[in-house]
Amino acid sequence: LLNNLGFCCFELQYQEEAQKYFKESIKLKETAYAYDLLGRNYHHYYKNYPAAIDSLSKSIDLSSNLSSSKCYRLKSRAYSYRNNEEYDKAIKDFEQAIECFKNLNSYDKISQIEKDGLASTYKRKGNQLEKDSKYEEAIKNYELAIKYNQELYDTLSKSIKKLKSWL
Repeated sequence: LLNNLGFCCFELQYQEEAQKYFKESIKLKETAYAYDLLGRNYHHYYKNYPAAIDSLSKSIDLSSNLSSSKCYRLKSRAYSYRNNEEYDKAIKDFEQAIECFKNLNSYDKISQIEKDGLASTYKRKGNQLEKDSKYEEAIKNYELAIKYNQELYDTLSKSIKKLKSWL
C-alpha cells in the first residue's frame, strides 16, 4: 500500500511525499519494487545519482534473475551511472540489461514490451558510445535498436548517417 501511495505521489509530481512513502515501505519490508521506485525518485526528481545508483543496486540484488523488471532496473541504473559521469559502469550495465532481455526468451517469443526495452537499451548504449567517440560501436547499437523497434528508424538513421560520415 505504501508503494502504491508513493507511486501515485511520484506520478502527480509530489516527490517529497513519494520519497517518504517509499522509505516507510522499505522500513517495513525491503523489496525490489520499493528500492526501484526510490531510485527512480532520486534520479528523476532529486538528480541525486549516487543515491539512485545505491537504491537501484539494492533493487537489482533483490530481483529474481530472469525477470523483465530486473532488465529494466539494470537499464535505469546504467542511465544513473551515465548521468553521474561513470561511463564505463554505464556501458557495463547497458550490456547486462541487453543480455538480461535476451535471456528472458528467444527473440521470436519475446514480447513487444521486451523488444521495446531492448531497443531503448541499445539506443541509450549507442548514445553513450557516441559521446565516447566510439562511432563504429555506436552505429552497431543504433542498428540493433532499429531491429527491435522500427519506429526508431527515422531518428537513428540520421545519427547513423552522421557517424558514418565521420569514420
